Order: sequence, then structure tokens, then C-alpha cells
Amino acid sequence: MPFTCQPPTRARGANWASILIFAAMPSACGGAHPNDTRDVASVNLACTPIPRGVHCRLLALLLDVSRSPRDITADASWLLRGAAAAQISPGGVITATEDGDIEIDAHYQGHRVQARARLVPNGPGQMLATLRGRVYVEAEGTLRPIAQAHIEVVGGPSAGLSTTTAGDGSYEFAGLMPGDVVIRATKTGCTVADRSTQIHPGENRLSVLIDRAPPTTASAL
Repeated sequence: MPFTCQPPTRARGANWASILIFAAMPSACGGAHPNDTRDVASVNLACTPIPRGVHCRLLALLLDVSRSPRDITADASWLLRGAAAAQISPGGVITATEDGDIEIDAHYQGHRVQARARLVPNGPGQMLATLRGRVYVEAEGTLRPIAQAHIEVVGGPSAGLSTTTAGDGSYEFAGLMPGDVVIRATKTGCTVADRSTQIHPGENRLSVLIDRAPPTTASAL
């Protein structure tokens, strides 16, 4: 059960707050490998900026360890969502006709991987970061998640973004610029807590521990 900084009040579960809203675009390419026998253990998506857009490569790690990873870029199903009108070539080159952020979603043999990028029509793209974590408070020697805590990016290139923790104390920021970032967690009845880290393109994690505010005592008349 999530923990609240105010013992008399039970915190209600919170919904995830989206930082970026992506509009669906049709899949640009995809298909099944002619020898698709469910032989894949996992897939890895690597995207890098190129002079115009980004180049993504999807590799499959096979269950048979004697075989080398297989390039499945042309065989996977791809979905691009976002503000930019983007398209992907069979070779994995993603370009856009307007500025904007996109979510890259690749599927193969039941495996799914995602990445985010910021694109411009005639220049290199920028791979973006996702930051996830939880907010906790210590109570009776146990860490308990805090629901409905306010989380704000207060330092770094993405400063100003904010969200609210879910019922399990979790939060997510999508589409952050890589680099140094400082987040601040606040909750009524608790002290303010700041945490800093350096985030990289792709998935990043950072959890925050906040303290219950000391009780106030009424002054004697």
C-alpha cells in the first residue's frame, strides 16, 4: 500500500501523467522473416544521429548461442508516433518533413523495444532520454511508496517539466534531453527532496527518498 506523509489521510492512487502526447502514424515497413521460428531470445535497438535524421538498427540475440546476433531491421514491424511527419526506410533511416519529437516502436517475434528522437527536416536528429523512478518515504524502518507526489525537473535542458507519482509511487518523464538533470519531489506533510544525475539516450532510472516533516508544536500562550 502506498504511504502518505499525512497519517490521517489515505493517499489516493494517481494516474500516469504524460509529458509528451504522440499522434499515431501508420507503420512504415515491417514483415515476418521467412525463417521465423521463434528463435530470438531478445532484441536490441540502437539509433544514432546521421546528417539527415537518425539511423536505427535492430539486432536479435538468438536462443542458439552458437549463432551470431542477426540484423532484423528490415524484417521487424515499425511504428512511428509523434508530432513530426516521419518515415522509416527498410534500412532503418528515419527522416521527417517537419520539426518534432517521435516515439520509435519496433516489434519482432513478440519482442518490443522503444526509443525517442527529436527530428528536423534537413539536419541530424537527437536521441532523447526517458527517466523513470519511484518516490519513497521511510516509515518504521521500511521504505514505502508515495502516491500523488509532485515531481518537477528543476535543472538541466528539460527544466520545467512536471508530473505526479502513481499509486505505487512511480513516475516517468519521456522525451528528455540527455545531460545533467535535477528533479524535485514535493508532498504535503513531507520535506522537499532534490536528486541529480546524468541521463543518456534511452532508459534511465532515478528514485527519490523524502522525509516526513517534523510535527509542529503549538506555542504556549
